[in-house]
Amino acid sequence: EVYSAYRYITDDLYTKISAGELLELTFEQPYVKEVTGIRLVKAGNLYATVESAAVANYSRSGADDEQPVLAGWFSFPDSLSVGTTPTTMSAKGTELASPNVVQPLSVTFETSAAGGYTESGTESPVRMTVCYEDAYGDGKTQIIDDIRPYIVGRDQHAFLTGQKQEIRLLTGGMQKVRYIDLEPYSIGVTGNDALAGWSLDTVTVKLGENGSLLSRSVGERIYEGTPKRINFQNLTMMLSAYYDSEAAGGTDTRTVVDKDMDFTVASNTAVTFRPVLTGSISDLNVTVQRKVGDTSETVDVTGVLTKQAIKGSDRFEYIFTPDRNFSGQNVVYYVTFASQENPAVSCKATVTVQSEDSVSDNAAQ
Repeated sequence: EVYSAYRYITDDLYTKISAGELLELTFEQPYVKEVTGIRLVKAGNLYATVESAAVANYSRSGADDEQPVLAGWFSFPDSLSVGTTPTTMSAKGTELASPNVVQPLSVTFETSAAGGYTESGTESPVRMTVCYEDAYGDGKTQIIDDIRPYIVGRDQHAFLTGQKQEIRLLTGGMQKVRYIDLEPYSIGVTGNDALAGWSLDTVTVKLGENGSLLSRSVGERIYEGTPKRINFQNLTMMLSAYYDSEAAGGTDTRTVVDKDMDFTVASNTAVTFRPVLTGSISDLNVTVQRKVGDTSETVDVTGVLTKQAIKGSDRFEYIFTPDRNFSGQNVVYYVTFASQENPAVSCKATVTVQSEDSVSDNAAQ
């Protein structure tokens, strides 16, 4: 077992350490096969806890123009209080796919240019919730109450108008970023200035040392009390509807992908909906609204839906059974299937239920 020389963080110009700050040190150590531990010790009046750490081992043959190649990744997920006696953090993961993986998450924010009367940036705290997949494919969330301490660059404590700024932090167990929620908020401010806001053009994320850049356009102002969700995974919704139709001479079928549908059924007709959401780790939100007469108002009648398993499948179908219609006029229902992860991914069925009186009158004529 070989030990490298100690490095003082001041050698890398870290004259001050802020809470949450990510420290990156470079060691020139030849012939490294495996990193088994990190030994830490304090000098002077210092009180610190290291939450986690990771070591990237790069190799190269020696040619000056050769780019180094990532040869190993070693994760240290257990926190450690730094004392006057050398203490060692032990490696718990040597694979990027390990449940114990620790790797950097970089998020770059491009704040909009100044508006006519206001700055687009914010000095307020910004809460960020990260939804991610772990090594088992399960959805998890991590909440950072204030991302300002993670801004890269000395003395950067605000998101500035018209600037691109990056935050960088170490994360534990992340394999894939699915979405982030952002919300600026105020502390100890009342009156007209109490509502914090932040105008963003784009957000780009990168997970891991060699991860792919995922960029999304925002193009709006985010306000306190209304978190903005930014999705980084592609989802698709397919919806099929099955119902008896006299015109079809039996069962009629409608299928759409990431679109809406509309159709008309006779009173006392049940409709079977089969939604298929791909690319998501979350469930569906399903609602049914009934239109009130000729107005734009609706009432929630989701209770007319029955969820049941499809035989021979791990999926579900929904049986829509509206009340019989004796009103003398058509009744319109809106049945919506939306992703919980990204509500913008949805399919809505507009179902018009004929009145039994009007159907009888038409048949008599």
